[in-house]
Amino acid sequence: MRTPSLTASKKRRNAGRPSKKTDEKVKALMQVISTGAPYRICCAAVGVSYDSFMTWKREDWEFDAKVEAASAKAALRLLGKIEKQADQNFAASSWILERRFPEIFSRPEVQLNLIQQNNTVENSLVINITGTDAARIEAQAEPIRAEVAAMFEQYRPLSGGGENAAHEVEAEPVAEQPLPKVADSDQGRVITHRDGDENSQAFWRILVSARPERLIAKDTAEFAVRTLLSQTLGYKAHRMEIDFGGDPVTLEEMFSRLEELCGGSSCWQAAQRLAGYTATS
Repeated sequence: MRTPSLTASKKRRNAGRPSKKTDEKVKALMQVISTGAPYRICCAAVGVSYDSFMTWKREDWEFDAKVEAASAKAALRLLGKIEKQADQNFAASSWILERRFPEIFSRPEVQLNLIQQNNTVENSLVINITGTDAARIEAQAEPIRAEVAAMFEQYRPLSGGGENAAHEVEAEPVAEQPLPKVADSDQGRVITHRDGDENSQAFWRILVSARPERLIAKDTAEFAVRTLLSQTLGYKAHRMEIDFGGDPVTLEEMFSRLEELCGGSSCWQAAQRLAGYTATS
C-alpha cells in the first residue's frame, strides 16, 4: 500500500475556507483607512466584515500596527488641511476629525458617538465619568435597589386559582422589614479571589458595589486589572505593567490605576458587564 506524501497530507490538513486576509485585501484596507473614514465604512468598502477586521486587529499585532499607522497619517493629513485653511474654511476637515477620532478631537465633557445601525447614523450623547466616581455612585445605588426590591416583594399582588386575580394584603411599614444587604459590603474583610472568579458575577459585584475605601488583596487587584484589560484591549494587555505599592490596596486605588491603563472608562464598563449589571450585545 502506498503511503501518501507529506505534501499531500499537508494539503489535506490545510484544506478549507480560505481566509479573506490576503495581501491584496490588507492593502486595500490600508488605502481606505488612510482616508480617515470610520472602520465600519472602510470594511464595507473592501468587502470585509467588521467583526473579522476587529479579530485581525486583536490577534495580529503587525496588522494592528499598520491600521494605527494608517489612521495616524489620516489624522495628520486632515490636521494639515485645517492649518492651511484656517483663515478660510476648515469645517469639512474638522467634521471628519471630530467623528473619526472623537476621543481626541471632541470636547472632553461631551463625546459624539456615531452609531451606524441598519444604514442609519444616530447621534448619541455620552457623559464620561471616572471609574472612581462610578464606584461611589454604585455603592450609593445598591442599597436603594435592595429597598425597592423589598417593597415590590412586600406589596406585589398575589395570584391564585390559576387566575391573575389580585387580593388585598395588609401593608406593613417597609422600615420594619430587614433589607437585603450587599455581600461583603462593609464587613471590613479584605477582598480576595479564587480560581475561576474571572467568570463569577458575585466576585465582580463585590468590586463594583463596595465602597471605594474597601481593601482588596494586592494579588486580587492585579488579577482583576489583568482580566479587565484582557477584556478591553486584547493581546496588548499582556505587555502592560501592573504594580501596586502596598498590600492590600483600596478599590479606589485599583480603579484609578485601571483607568490610567485603559485610558478611559471602558474597563469599568467591562466590570459592570461581568457583574451582570449591563446587557452584553
